[in-house]
Amino acid sequence: MASGLEDVKEALKAISLGQTKLLSAVEAVSQRVAEFEKSRDEEHRRPSGSVADGVKRTTTPLAGGFTPSPASVMPPEAGTQTPPPSSASPDFKSSFSSRVVLTTYPKQIGIKPLPMEWGAADPLERGPVTVSRSPSTIGRRNAIGAHGGSYSIYYALALASRELKADHRPDFTNTEPAVNIGPFPQWADKKKIVAMDPWGHLVPWLYKDIIQKENGMFTVPAPFTCCC
Repeated sequence: MASGLEDVKEALKAISLGQTKLLSAVEAVSQRVAEFEKSRDEEHRRPSGSVADGVKRTTTPLAGGFTPSPASVMPPEAGTQTPPPSSASPDFKSSFSSRVVLTTYPKQIGIKPLPMEWGAADPLERGPVTVSRSPSTIGRRNAIGAHGGSYSIYYALALASRELKADHRPDFTNTEPAVNIGPFPQWADKKKIVAMDPWGHLVPWLYKDIIQKENGMFTVPAPFTCCC
């Protein structure tokens, strides 16, 4: 038993000695790295040869009798310095304004959102929720969100794959709800209407006159138009 303890002590001593040597080696390497970095910094701070010296070294006649002039000779440090930032051209500056412009209405020109009295019990008094970004309706938007909710993903894929035209107008024949839904008192409570248009399933019929007046503004209405 005693011999076993002695073996353990010897092993611990060997480990301790090895750790000490390793620590010394790491400190030596760290010191060398520090000295190397210090010498490199000193070399960087040391002034390089003047431009005149560079010109003298490179003004030897070349073949054919051509001697480069000082104006045509680059200094030794050429290509290693960062050029000063150039001022933006007037045309570039004019494309920006000092105010925040929402991407909902690009350029903010000709914007006239459709009036909407959110929470009104009468659908015509409340007005349609317009989120379509088609060229003919983007200036009339009065809500933020994806047109058609999650269906907008399928619509985008259909447009990207050219299976659907961007100006497509659906046919709503025989698409009326099979049963009457509502209205309910909650539909006129601003605090309870959060993310969906309760009149979304009746858009093509409730707002038929507005759609015709606005030249088919609801290009792809879906049940429960998202207005979150």
